[in-house]
Amino acid sequence: MMQPIRNNDEPTQPQPPLPDRPTAHPLYHTVDHFISQGDWQAARAPFEELLALYPNDPYLKELAPSVRTRSALLGYGAEEYMDEPQSRFNLQGRLKFIIPGLIFIALLCLVGSTMLALQVWGLSGGDNQRVAAQVSQLHEQAQDALDSGDYDRAVVAYTELLKLQPDDDQARQGLEQARALRTTISLYSEAIAEMEAHHWENSLTIFKQIEATQPGYRDVANRIQFIEEQQLLTSQFSEAEANFSQGNYESAIQGYEALQDIDSNFQSDTVREHLFLSYLQQGLTEETEAGDDPQQLAAALELFEKALVLRPGDQQAKGESQLIKLYLESLEDLEDEHWADAVENLSLIYDTRPQFANGSVGPLLYDAYVAWGDDLFEYGEFAEAQTKYDAARVIRGVDTSGIGRKLALAKAAQETPTPTPSPEPTAAPSTGGSGGGGGGSAAPPTPTPTVTPIPQPYALKSMAIRNNCSGQGFIHGVVWNVYNMPLSGITVQAFNIDNGAGPLMSNPSNGDGIYQIIVDNDQIPGLWMVQVLEDGQPVSEAMGQRLGGECLNGAQELKVDWQRVLQFE
Repeated sequence: MMQPIRNNDEPTQPQPPLPDRPTAHPLYHTVDHFISQGDWQAARAPFEELLALYPNDPYLKELAPSVRTRSALLGYGAEEYMDEPQSRFNLQGRLKFIIPGLIFIALLCLVGSTMLALQVWGLSGGDNQRVAAQVSQLHEQAQDALDSGDYDRAVVAYTELLKLQPDDDQARQGLEQARALRTTISLYSEAIAEMEAHHWENSLTIFKQIEATQPGYRDVANRIQFIEEQQLLTSQFSEAEANFSQGNYESAIQGYEALQDIDSNFQSDTVREHLFLSYLQQGLTEETEAGDDPQQLAAALELFEKALVLRPGDQQAKGESQLIKLYLESLEDLEDEHWADAVENLSLIYDTRPQFANGSVGPLLYDAYVAWGDDLFEYGEFAEAQTKYDAARVIRGVDTSGIGRKLALAKAAQETPTPTPSPEPTAAPSTGGSGGGGGGSAAPPTPTPTVTPIPQPYALKSMAIRNNCSGQGFIHGVVWNVYNMPLSGITVQAFNIDNGAGPLMSNPSNGDGIYQIIVDNDQIPGLWMVQVLEDGQPVSEAMGQRLGGECLNGAQELKVDWQRVLQFE
């Protein structure tokens, strides 16, 4: 059959790169196969090709004489002796020399046999020495290969040893060990690949197989322990994730915290994010269920604080935590009768979330104002007592029916007493008589002065506070006449009882009755009293409210509306 003509311009296929070691070359496995089968003739050709590719490899150089010798002994190259030319001597032409030749041949054979025997004896002794040297060298090479982990080379060396000495038990045991270790390293590589792919069950099965057949092999024991830990972590993580997705935040918290105790780096981003959300949601749940129970509120506070450790800037967790802290502190202040501190904390909560703690903030704030006012009244500070009573009166959602009497007493105590004129004493009628003396009745007692209330032209219409993050405080409002029409040209003053700021004067109210006082940032905190002026004189009671706190959770703006009283029209 004609071979196709190759076009020299056709691109040739790129040759694969030559492996670094002969044991990695396919020819090596071919040679190893034939040698293990004892077919040295078949091994000769691929071995010579492999030696040509790796001419400097010491092991191949050492193996070459053995391969060539055994292949030759088994018939390799015998054909070159098969074509030897037949004898050129014609036996018939030399019959006349038969008898002398036979005698000569007999003598020659005797001498030749003697020499051949001597030569064979010498060759046998030399071969034995070479074989012993080769066996020793192969033992050393096999052990070195075994110690260095080159199990393929060890298998070849031990196989060659057993060809030379089939009864060598040490070589047989070494061959079994090398083959077992070669299988083990293949299993180890497979287990590592499964482990890196997080196929924990597959990798664990392989590693346990290695541990059973080769106890103490490399780091198999440590890897088994690591995989079992990963399986436990994965199981706990999956369970915590399931609880989180179902809204079982308390169970999810337990699972995530257990994960962090075992390995803080396991799925760390997901665990931290979901643990924060679990803390926050469970805290909100417990806060709602707690009502005004201090112990349950403290448990909710702990959850919010844990959430803030994971995400310090979260405004929701920060706000809830601050409200609970203020509430719990105010309860302690009320118990210790620290009315000012209790009012400050409760006011911040009330202005932010009046229904906090099951709506108990308003009544507690009312009680604090009233108790504070009672103490002030007892010490003769009637104006301050009135201010506290007024503040208590405007709290929404609280029964304030009992505050009116306290306000009246505080106001009456501040009025200047107006003495009632005493009647002129009159002389008692005389009962004269002769020789008698005169007599008369005693003067009537002087009446006790009574307090006459002084009504004011302007009364409080409404009061409210709110937060303001502008960096300044504001006190403002609207002044109305008796017909609920805005009044212009009315001035209002404000002063801070706590820090002494003021009095600050507003601009005269404009056509819409609006007035405004701007308060510097450092003057805001404290109790502010607001009062209407006419001709520089107060014409209303001083009404007050406390300002201060953070811009989002505090109050920096006070709105006070006034109305003209009808009787002064």
